[in-house]
Amino acid sequence: MNVDNDNISLAPSLRQRIAQAPAEPPADLWARIEAAHFRRVRHRRVRRWTACSVGVVVLLVGVVVVSPHRASLVQSGEAEIDWQARAEALELQWHALDSKQGTSGTPTWNAEPAEVELGDLDRRLQLAYERAARKSELAALWKHRSELLDSLILARKQGLVLTHI
Repeated sequence: MNVDNDNISLAPSLRQRIAQAPAEPPADLWARIEAAHFRRVRHRRVRRWTACSVGVVVLLVGVVVVSPHRASLVQSGEAEIDWQARAEALELQWHALDSKQGTSGTPTWNAEPAEVELGDLDRRLQLAYERAARKSELAALWKHRSELLDSLILARKQGLVLTHI
């Protein structure tokens, strides 16, 4: 299919523009293309570095915010222990030992001083909760209660008579 250029009907303005177009591209065309390419590459590189810098800053802020809290937990060494749950478990164990000794016919042992101290500790815990004490104060009381119950259980297992804890 041969097409004559004369048979093509183009708008006169388009013909005029085509006729006026230079045969060669401008000399600075490649320089402009390269400059635009390098601007895009530089812009992407700057965005990448900015994103990385923001990420590093966020990580550093997170470390700075969490570190003091974490350091206090590590220094105390006791923050990981739930003293309340431990004391409750030990109390269940202590009551289980009481029920075993009561049914086995063995003489009961005297734990009155320790039980008095346990009652006193329970009252101090109740007062601390009523006055909305700090967590550290409550944790200290629960720790003391847990240690007391641990001593009671150990004494009960060994058949010791407690006089004072």
